[in-house]
Amino acid sequence: MTKQLNTELKDLLATSDRISFENITQEQFAVKLAAQRLRTTPSSKKRLKRNDGIRARDSTTDSVVYKPTHDQYYRIFINDILSNIRSGGTDYCFKWYQVKELLRFHKHTLICKMVKESTSARGIYFKVSLPNDWRKIEKNIIPEQ
Repeated sequence: MTKQLNTELKDLLATSDRISFENITQEQFAVKLAAQRLRTTPSSKKRLKRNDGIRARDSTTDSVVYKPTHDQYYRIFINDILSNIRSGGTDYCFKWYQVKELLRFHKHTLICKMVKESTSARGIYFKVSLPNDWRKIEKNIIPEQ
């Protein structure tokens, strides 16, 4: 019994993104989320900033062509979620690494629930939001600089 409990705790506290969410309960998910909060380094930025795409010269028209990258689509996705939850809404993430990214911006205030629609791994997603008074909470937790 103790060996099984130790194995389960080790799996919950693991840093790997390749964890299976289909067999864990909401309570176990809460432990996993709390452990991730402890490991997360907050960002000093308000939005995710990364690569802004690729600009290349089109040889046929001799004009500059803008080609968005996958990273840019990811940045837009995360920033859109941040805008939605900061305005009081609820949004959804489909991968654990996306929740980890959001924790960088709202380490102490992000509310995250795991939702299971079916027994398959594709039926699991994460519902994210912020409390109504998230600005006051963050102001008390994070000292002014």
